[in-house]
Amino acid sequence: YWYQLYHRRVLEAVASTQTSGSSGINAEYGEVLKTPVCYSDFSTNNLTQCVDCELAWFSTDSHCTNAFKTHKSICARPDTDTILTLNLSDGLEQLKIMVGDSSGLHHNFPLLLCHVHDLLRAEARVPMKKRSVAAQTIDHHGIELHETFRGTLRSQPDGGDAYMDRLWACPGLPQFLLNADMRSNTYIGLVQRFPNGSTGVSAQELAKYNAELDTSGEWLGLLVTSMLVFSCVKPSQADLEIRNGVLRSTPYAKVAWGRLCDMMGKEDWYESLKESLYLVPTLVLLTAKAQSEKFISALEKGVFPFLLNSSDVDTRVEIVSFIISSLPRLNSDCKSLILANIWKFIQTQRAAKGPDNDKRVRPFVGAMYSIVSDMGSAILLSRPVIIASPSWRHQKSTMVNINEVIPTLLKNSDNSGTFITAVMGILNDLKTE
Repeated sequence: YWYQLYHRRVLEAVASTQTSGSSGINAEYGEVLKTPVCYSDFSTNNLTQCVDCELAWFSTDSHCTNAFKTHKSICARPDTDTILTLNLSDGLEQLKIMVGDSSGLHHNFPLLLCHVHDLLRAEARVPMKKRSVAAQTIDHHGIELHETFRGTLRSQPDGGDAYMDRLWACPGLPQFLLNADMRSNTYIGLVQRFPNGSTGVSAQELAKYNAELDTSGEWLGLLVTSMLVFSCVKPSQADLEIRNGVLRSTPYAKVAWGRLCDMMGKEDWYESLKESLYLVPTLVLLTAKAQSEKFISALEKGVFPFLLNSSDVDTRVEIVSFIISSLPRLNSDCKSLILANIWKFIQTQRAAKGPDNDKRVRPFVGAMYSIVSDMGSAILLSRPVIIASPSWRHQKSTMVNINEVIPTLLKNSDNSGTFITAVMGILNDLKTE
């Protein structure tokens, strides 16, 4: 099988003394590509394998019949001998050619994507002066791949519907988009070194890893997250803007949204992907406007810390306003998590003492008023909530305590009387109970 050959080539590459960028390949991706998943509804049980490419799977005969209409035009086993001999520079160039092909992605694209990702990971482990490709050049390639993909979508006559259908029918690509580990080398190493999380690990020890400076998660992250985002939304044909787009209703749109929520909900993921997630807050805002239930579900999966810390000022304020309008439908744990993170955000902004900080935090102080008022006396009974999303790096809890929240709000408020009224209402509720 092609993947057995892939594994053998991987072991040979790791054992050899090849130049940097050709060693250290991760055999994980041979497993990722052949992970069973239905190419119609993306379920993972009771599947039948495509005998031609050995990568596509289908859960029912009808799914096979419907999905195969698109899949058959691209159904072929990857050319392992060709792909695995490419070095990093040639691999990046081939990726650009394939992404820029407006007729659709090539059947070799998923394996090439895996191979280049492996080479990039290996390159990131090499000292800067010994790298075969300069970091600035790799960053440039990452941006260029992203822009090429957007240009290809812009050239499609139907807003990219047929192109996206073909993308999700490409042998092995759904598995890569849904299962590949896109975290940076540093975060992968941290999780391996400290499997129980950062609790008990000194700040000095964590600082040695320089996670903030490791951009290896971004190098292909821009392309991968763009594919996921545009799988969820059909952008406006005029300017390819997500804000003016229409949400897709396809099965792959559902799983792509779930994948993005997973990325947003884990701090080690969104810190690894960094700027490559820049399109996601706008997609979340569009979702909040068009499908509020999906937005609420994402909030309850813990995506708010990412949204609060990764959005621009205007998007952040809009998202918070949607949260306030959705308060009656949020569970108390989610409200507590949002409250704790807004409180943390206000304190951080205040400590920074930058220009216009008062103006920047004012909407968030108002949001805290609304949340506390909505929760009423229940806030005093809140369980400990996590300041950031549940992930490797943040496993410590912080109690949302009304006795600590009130002074913070009063200190940062231009209209403290409104909040005092709300607090008095809470105290009266308690007295009645």
